[in-house]
Amino acid sequence: MKSPKPNVDAVSGSLAVTQACTSEFAALAQALLREPTADALHDYRISLRRLRVAVRNYCAASSPALKPGLLDELRLLSRQSGIARNWHVFVDETLDVLAREPSSLPITRLRRAAQKQGEQALQACVDAISQPAFRHVIESLRELGSDQARATIDGSEVTLEQHALKLLRKQHRRVRKLWRQRAKLSDLDLHELRKRFKKLRYTAEFFGPLFDEAATARYVKQLKLIQSHLGQLQDQSVARELASDPVLTNTDAPAAALVEGWALSSLRCERGRLATLRLGHSLRPWKH
Repeated sequence: MKSPKPNVDAVSGSLAVTQACTSEFAALAQALLREPTADALHDYRISLRRLRVAVRNYCAASSPALKPGLLDELRLLSRQSGIARNWHVFVDETLDVLAREPSSLPITRLRRAAQKQGEQALQACVDAISQPAFRHVIESLRELGSDQARATIDGSEVTLEQHALKLLRKQHRRVRKLWRQRAKLSDLDLHELRKRFKKLRYTAEFFGPLFDEAATARYVKQLKLIQSHLGQLQDQSVARELASDPVLTNTDAPAAALVEGWALSSLRCERGRLATLRLGHSLRPWKH
């Protein structure tokens, strides 16, 4: 993605980011359609997350007349890909790791059942991409900005730099507010914190070069580190949920109980690591 120009207006600049994300998402959706693998799903899912943030940032710069149901369709696609991703991670990073433990119970039947669930969820993603509704989503995204007024402040046109600064400040504050309470957050609230970090990270990647590219790189690196730990927490939380899924408990209840207990123990350890991390306020790429 090309670096945005600071003197362009907020609407045009945000729209350009959204269009670039749309093109990337459409290409990766086709790649997943051609070769439905876990890696292709991962790339597709990241591009979808970036696209959703870009669309929200564009909406914050203006009041676009979005096609009815567009945001709901993107949310549905995200939920579908999330289910598939969760099953694949559960197999690769929970069951396969646990299977290598010397004292582990045999979990072959459990793994086979979980793998089948993942394959079915992945196929659901592929089926969704094949539908006319998906093509309609892409067309609607590409039509954004076809008839759009410019955003203004006191009668003056808002620059992209002004818009980006407002977004980054707001999103950084929202992250810090929840981050300070991380030691006592529930699993659900930690998931919300992770989503806030992702939104801030993508916005920083979109617009950070407007301020200082080196500072942006340091800031994003810190966000990625914390986001990675939050992701591991989320994976262990999801592993607990999936281990209690009726499909798995009906397949092998003792093995499912073992996995659930192991995930709970890992979750507690990861919470301890999270408490040692720091979010440096001074690393912000904007200077004021």
